[in-house]
Amino acid sequence: MRAAGALLCHDAERDRALSDPIEIQKNRKEDYIRIEPHTNYGRPGPLAHKIFVAFIKKHSDYGRPVQSDVSFTKRELMRLVGRKEWGGKDSEELSRALYEIRRTAITAFFNTDDRYIERDFNIFNELYFERRNSYTDPIELCRVTIAEPIIQSLRDLHFTCLNHFLMRRLGCPPV
Repeated sequence: MRAAGALLCHDAERDRALSDPIEIQKNRKEDYIRIEPHTNYGRPGPLAHKIFVAFIKKHSDYGRPVQSDVSFTKRELMRLVGRKEWGGKDSEELSRALYEIRRTAITAFFNTDDRYIERDFNIFNELYFERRNSYTDPIELCRVTIAEPIIQSLRDLHFTCLNHFLMRRLGCPPV
């Protein structure tokens, strides 16, 4: 969650321009996280934040055992991101926001009892879209596969979504 808070940018004007690496707890070289937004997509913006919280909520609703895939229909996506209509422009914005998250690299550095670990991954491991006839048609279904380190953390009970209403209203700290 710390990585997501630092990763997501709420300034729609700046989010695409920000691609400099972000380091969390950088003074602690034994235990820190480095986030590297994609140079073309930049740092995930406000829509990516809405989508990210919606994915956490739906994934949490699945319960146990923890699944690695989360699927949404067009109507669910519309409702969760506050859209009344759904067309090609909305699909493009959704796709871009998901790629902003998908293409951002995260490297976690930490000590275990007997080893020093460096783990590099993306929050979303895979994106899958279904459209009617062509790639220009609106998205009808979206499935996201969550990265294994996150799934393992959930299986180890390191995180649970307890208050979706509060999380949905949270902003992200400036970096």
